Amino acid sequence: MLGINSHGVNNSSGGKFTTTHAGFGTILLGILPHERDRNPNSPYEPDVKFSPGGKVGATPTNQPSPADEINSEYPPPTSAKFKWTPNQRYLLRTLLRAPVLGAAAYSPPDLLQIQLEKLVANCIINPLTVLLDARNGAILYNYALTRTMRLLLSEISLVIRSLPELQYIPNVSSRFDPGRLETLVVSIANKTKDNVSSMQTEIEYINGWIVKRGEELGIVCALNYMVVQMVKGKVAMVARELGDGVPFVEGGDVEVKEGVAQTNEEEEKR
Repeated sequence: MLGINSHGVNNSSGGKFTTTHAGFGTILLGILPHERDRNPNSPYEPDVKFSPGGKVGATPTNQPSPADEINSEYPPPTSAKFKWTPNQRYLLRTLLRAPVLGAAAYSPPDLLQIQLEKLVANCIINPLTVLLDARNGAILYNYALTRTMRLLLSEISLVIRSLPELQYIPNVSSRFDPGRLETLVVSIANKTKDNVSSMQTEIEYINGWIVKRGEELGIVCALNYMVVQMVKGKVAMVARELGDGVPFVEGGDVEVKEGVAQTNEEEEKR
């Protein structure tokens, strides 16, 4: 089972099984097929119930046929439908009936697209605010940062629209258009304008993932690669500065008492 939060959720200090919701939102849930039932790297077949010609389950004319081969390195498209076990069905129903969660169920293709939209927002907001030491709202209404955001989004949009997993899903090009993604990022940054991103941005799993998938698809993501290296460099720089501020003396001649470093000889004189 996969779950995506539309808002921040933090661990509470009250206990291991207590969480704090940072805002109002919903939890998107879905059951994914097991790897033995479906290859996770294979594209999803379009699920069309009705067509203009009246045939049920026909493939739209503006979409490629599932029998066509996208890339020889990827398996052929398969259906996202699979049989649920009784335990999966019971768990999903139980979570959906919990009012405090505000959960909703989605299909695997929809969950993938929602997850990618959240990834896009993290690829822009997290590294920029970390590099600038600013809150999320600082990237708004700034012409220079807006141009930087658009350059990054152009690479991210190209990579996502080229993913084989999304080739047979309708309206992917318009959903992940750079203009729409910019509107999405600005909206999220405005809602979380007072939030601060920590140095632990997991940059390898956001912008680094875009760079990795871009290399697999033959797309050069130079700007995202630069952002990854800059965030790593800043993390290393801060760690080095913190290390330089701590006195390390061989032999144990220095003791820290009441916030002041004193040698053993000075302590004996007192």
